Amino acid sequence: TSPLYPYSQGADSALFALVGRGITEGKVMYADFFDHKGPFIFFFNALGYLVGKRTGIFLLQGVFGCISITFLYKAFTLLVPPNRKSFKWDYLFLFVCGYIVCFHTFEHGNLTEEYSQPFISCSLYLFVKYATQAKTHPAHPPLYAFIYGICLAFLAFMRLNNAVSVCSGILALFLYLLYIKQYKNLLVNLAFGVLGLSSVLLPVCGYFWYHSAFEEMIFDA
Repeated sequence: TSPLYPYSQGADSALFALVGRGITEGKVMYADFFDHKGPFIFFFNALGYLVGKRTGIFLLQGVFGCISITFLYKAFTLLVPPNRKSFKWDYLFLFVCGYIVCFHTFEHGNLTEEYSQPFISCSLYLFVKYATQAKTHPAHPPLYAFIYGICLAFLAFMRLNNAVSVCSGILALFLYLLYIKQYKNLLVNLAFGVLGLSSVLLPVCGYFWYHSAFEEMIFDA
């Protein structure tokens, strides 16, 4: 999707960019366009198109990539020996190289898998952060659960199967809190998780309800 390669967009990427452009021109997803993907992939393309058309979409990919690398790096450093806790350029270099390799699997970029990475890596970082402290601080922070809910909503409204790692982490956390009998903490976290989920789902559903396209969104996405 780099502007240096004007004819290399894949079929899905080109459609996402087209719908994103249509949104900036007042068209409504699923009513004026059709695709079996959640609305956020199109919202992100619309944002990129507003910033700078196709180049803006490319720049947005770069921002999402940097966020993903940052969270993965922070999660990794929680697991390394104490004498390596300080910032290390070699670790960061490895993560950047790994992410570049991932672009091959993203089929030229601008796909749901790429835009899902920040939400997945953010959740993974918080899972790891809690796991490394669980023995001394068994109560799970409700703020983390709120963030899981937000991330899960974004993933569900982009491509549901991309949320499998986050759902697995939430299930493991649920079972662990049951195992250590943190029942009150579990209920509080469930409430905060639902709150985070609702903070994303309700505005999106309201957007489509307002544009008389709610039924189309549910059916298509």
